[in-house]
Amino acid sequence: MNHLYNAPRADGPTPKVAPQHKQFARATGLLRELQLKDMFAGARVPGEKTSVMRFRPAARALPEYQEFTEILGLDPDTQDYSIESSVDRPDGKTLNLHTRSFAGVMYFLSQSVEVPTADVEAGRVTVTRDASGAVFDWSLVTQGLMQIRSSEAQPDNAAVAVA
Repeated sequence: MNHLYNAPRADGPTPKVAPQHKQFARATGLLRELQLKDMFAGARVPGEKTSVMRFRPAARALPEYQEFTEILGLDPDTQDYSIESSVDRPDGKTLNLHTRSFAGVMYFLSQSVEVPTADVEAGRVTVTRDASGAVFDWSLVTQGLMQIRSSEAQPDNAAVAVA
């Protein structure tokens, strides 16, 4: 989204290096806060193929809106931002969204698998590490999307279980 990254290398095999994701997570968190306050809506421009994200005038007074526009390099005095999936245009009036392929989404979600320690120790999986060399916690990126755990015993309260 604009110049922010949501773990771009996670849409393939598990990367060895921790992904960029914090600013993206912050921006989407702010957008969620604005949504809960009913401060914007998506809209189609009549007679055109483009869509816009239209903010209510009251949104401009909110600190969430100010921070959101600052993080994304958007003009805070604009109410309508064109939504595009093209090369980034840092014009302050365009929200450029780059989406993942279906396979990329599946790879991304696979990062939410909590791999058994024995499999990690046996080298069966790639371990992602942060800049200090510590094991990266993928739940920082996938939190709230999906969680897959492994257990020797069948769980009592899982939505889905595979024997």
